[in-house]
Amino acid sequence: MTVIPMLSSLLPDGDATCAVWEPGDDLPTAQDRGARRLMETLELKPRSAVLLLAPTDEGAPAVARCAARHGAAITTTAELAEANGGAPYDAVVSVRAAERISAGDPLKALAASFRQVRTLSAPGARFALLIVTVSEPAEPEPDLTALLDPEIHRFRLADVIKACGAYWEVERADSCRSDYTRTAQEVLSSVRARRHALHDRFGQRRTEELEEAVTGWARALTNSRLGLNRLVLRRID
Repeated sequence: MTVIPMLSSLLPDGDATCAVWEPGDDLPTAQDRGARRLMETLELKPRSAVLLLAPTDEGAPAVARCAARHGAAITTTAELAEANGGAPYDAVVSVRAAERISAGDPLKALAASFRQVRTLSAPGARFALLIVTVSEPAEPEPDLTALLDPEIHRFRLADVIKACGAYWEVERADSCRSDYTRTAQEVLSSVRARRHALHDRFGQRRTEELEEAVTGWARALTNSRLGLNRLVLRRID
């Protein structure tokens, strides 16, 4: 059971990955602030060409909305192979796309994806990634298996940075642990508060699986077994 499609029906914009919290915020406000800050790091200009890599709706709508507010021309796709239309891009944003690599050698595949993004981008372009990473040991707790799609590979942050290669320089790398822990706990509270409505909509078994998975997600973020990281890279060749 993949939880993400259910989360998309529960959360504003289905956006669980880019909240930045300040006192008095609710979840939509914190999510919108996170997306706005992401756009600021990309230093977009009016009519900048932006590629949004988003294999699911999770996190994508808020990012796309903020890019549009900056006057950017946005191309959204789930696959790099389908991203040629608006190239060369001034900025690329990967919303939980980099970890969806499972075939062959995942690290080689990740490095290849960085090279492919380079071919689609303009000189000096910025590449922002929102990515799930793991601490040692690299395997998640058993109760996270319902949340983490088997097609997702969970990299260590050092592996992701190493895979950037010679053409990308890391401008910013942060885990925003407190922001993501707060987000996870807010999502869990939302799921619990809507338990009866979810039961009517999805059935008892799926509702219980959803609550169990989100509980595991919140706990894993709190104890740092899972990290949700933001990286901003700049093309330096």
